[in-house]
Amino acid sequence: METSDMQALWKEEQAEVKRLYDLVKNGQETVRYKIAPDVMLVLKEKYVAIIEDLIQRYKAEFETYFTENDATLVAFDTEELTTWGTSSSYTICIVAIQIKPGLDFDLYFDSIKRPPCDEETKNLDDRLTRWLHGKTGAMCLLTHGSNQKENQITAKMHGCEKLNTEKLLLDILKQENQPLKPNIHAFEQVIGFERRGCIFIKHSRETDIPRKSLAKLFPSQARISMWRISAGKEPRTCKLCNKPQDVYLYCLEDTFVTILIHVYHRTHVKVTKEP
Repeated sequence: METSDMQALWKEEQAEVKRLYDLVKNGQETVRYKIAPDVMLVLKEKYVAIIEDLIQRYKAEFETYFTENDATLVAFDTEELTTWGTSSSYTICIVAIQIKPGLDFDLYFDSIKRPPCDEETKNLDDRLTRWLHGKTGAMCLLTHGSNQKENQITAKMHGCEKLNTEKLLLDILKQENQPLKPNIHAFEQVIGFERRGCIFIKHSRETDIPRKSLAKLFPSQARISMWRISAGKEPRTCKLCNKPQDVYLYCLEDTFVTILIHVYHRTHVKVTKEP
């Protein structure tokens, strides 16, 4: 796509997001964050089907990994909104995926019940911690990046292997002679991972659109996504990539790719031990 075309679509995206957000901001539309049980059931069924498909796609990788590793794989990702002009950030959702040696899996999905705030962040963190503590047997717990809230949750876990896949990703990129960018998208390019959700939400995808501009629009995009989904509506479609702008799916795909980074590193990267 030509740069001029991309910039034009980006302006359309910004304009539509602003229009939808202003409807709520100006009191013209009433929204909620809490997802009703029947909507949650439909969401989980959709997300479970996506995970099933992804596991089948990378079945050979997982089977190779589990021939030499008995511990179940668990990864989680928290998504946060930062209040612009301040340093305050609040968790809005958490996704965790457990994959067992037989390739059975468990999906954990939780989101806020009211507008983002410190109490909702604590509730989300506490519920995930209880879910993690309820897991039995050997476990390898995975996260990616330097998220402080994720690190705090991980610190509460004992008796399991804990890994941050950011360093593993750098090992992979080095072996593949790729630029050493420790973001998940770099790994997706290595293995040809194709996202079902919007590829422009929050992060740059090798375009001329400034990274800060994408990040600045994310809080409004995320809220619109949560509002639509909680109302039982389909996520809006991104003007740039024509994929659904589902913040929960975005979080889920990050979580699954985090697991893939670890699996790929164990089965493909030749680690040179220091003398």
